[in-house]
This record gives sequence, structure tokens and C-alpha cells, in this order.
Amino acid sequence: MHSYRFADIELASSLELVELPRTADGSGPAVRITRVRGLPDAAGGRAGRHLLRYPGLACFAVSDDGGRVEIESAPGCSSDALRHLLLDQVLPRVLAHRGRLVLHAGAVEVAGRAVALIGETGRGKSTLVASLHTAGHPALTDDGLVVSDGGGELRALPLYAGLRLWPSSIAGLEAALAATLPVADGSSKRRVPLDGELAPRTLAGVFVLDAPSASAGEIAAAPMSRRAACVEVLRAAFQLDLGDRQRAAALLDAAVRLVDRVPVLALRYPRDFRRLPEVRAAILGELERLRPPAARAAATAAQS
Repeated sequence: MHSYRFADIELASSLELVELPRTADGSGPAVRITRVRGLPDAAGGRAGRHLLRYPGLACFAVSDDGGRVEIESAPGCSSDALRHLLLDQVLPRVLAHRGRLVLHAGAVEVAGRAVALIGETGRGKSTLVASLHTAGHPALTDDGLVVSDGGGELRALPLYAGLRLWPSSIAGLEAALAATLPVADGSSKRRVPLDGELAPRTLAGVFVLDAPSASAGEIAAAPMSRRAACVEVLRAAFQLDLGDRQRAAALLDAAVRLVDRVPVLALRYPRDFRRLPEVRAAILGELERLRPPAARAAATAAQS
């Protein structure tokens, strides 16, 4: 078994996970991952576990306590595709099932704090994260973020460090990114490893990405209503068992705490790589405006 760190938990896995940092063996993994044969179909699932099926690729069985994941892969499913499903689909839901607020989000570090980007698939989270990264604001993740209470403030922790970008995004950024790896079978997306530290940071703000438009040239960020912000956070949250009322109630409480304590803004921008500097400026301008006066004064004094 290999030992890895995923967010702030340790995994023991029979599948090698090259995207994750290794940990010392034998320290007591929170989740054990094993490959098996003969998992039942959804109708014949055994009580006490949850099945996640990806037809033609793999089936994952998650124990009800979130402590064990069993994997049966289909013939021809590559190790790249299997790791993609496990890291980006299954394990985030496992963490959520264990009581964490896990968002499908990109995040960067700005002035020592985390800034999250959420929105439906295809709205440019990864591209904006990479753009901010190449402009000097380190990327934390483009896929998953754990948000937790850090004693008076909300803290954000990446699930793992890495970006997944379309070739057009890599080319459009006109930046030298690290050597890329394949993401999964049948996808031209490439995985860009990051060297970022997996450490929690204060969550400074959340930007909800509107659908980019090639024709509309407006770039604007505006605070969202409490209700609208809560809906977007819930849409971005991973869940394993949608029918679990107790966990659904806990998730709603976590979303409300987030929007009550962290600014949530809607970001509108065009799908135009040439306008990315303006989009970055809009994001950074809003973050500066939202900083407490004492923090702004301290930053100004440090620069003088």
C-alpha cells in the first residue's frame, strides 16, 4: 500500500497516485483504497456502502463511514482515467460525506489569503486560476477546496495541488507552465503539477463566474444577495448521498456560515485571452476594496 496526503487526511492506496504528496507509512490512514473484482451493480449494492458508477470506466464502492473505497475498473480503463475519477470525483465526495464542506472550486493565494472561484463547468475557473498564477498569485488548486472554521475565520485548504487546462488555455496564456500530463482517456485536457504548499489559508472571498461571452465586453464584479450566494455555494458543494437529510441540513448550515462570513461576488467577463489582465485587475481591485482598513494600512506601511 502507498501512503499519500489528500487535503488534511492520509490515504492508504493500492493504486499509485502520482499527483499526491507521499507521507510516511503506518501513521493510521483515514481512508483505505483498494482495487477489487466483482462489485455489485447499483440495484444489488450491499447495505452500508455507496456505489459511484462511471459506465465503461470504473465503479467505486464507498463505505458509509467514508473510511474505505473499493475500485473495480473496466477493461481498457487507463491508470490516468482511474486516478482522475478517484481524485476529482470520488475522494471529494468521500470528504464531504465525512462532514466537510468541499467545494468544486479553483483557488489562488493573494496577499497570503485564499481566493476561491466557483461556477459551472466550462466557465473558466482553471484558466483564471492559471492566469492569476502566471501573474504572481500562486495557484492553490483548480478543482477542490475544503472550507472549515479556523477559530474566528474561515480557512480554505486545497485537496491537492494541480491544474487541468485545455490546450487552448495553455497556449492563450502565453506563459511557461510546468510540463503537463494527460488527465484522462478521450480528453485533450492536460494536468499541470504545482509546487504549492498544502496548508490552510484564510478565505478572503469567493467569486462566482457568470457564463463568459465572446460578444459582451463588460468586466464587472458585484456582491451577491445572501440567498443567491448560498444557492451558488450549494451548487458547488460535493455530496455523496443526496438523500441523506441529516447531511443535507449540515451542508446548508455550512453554506450559510460561509456567505455570512466571507464576501461572495458575481464576476462577469468575456471569453477573450487578451482581456485576462483586465479580469485579473477586476478581481484584485475588489479584494483590495474588501480588505479591512487596518489591513490596508498595514500593507501600505510595509511597502513604504
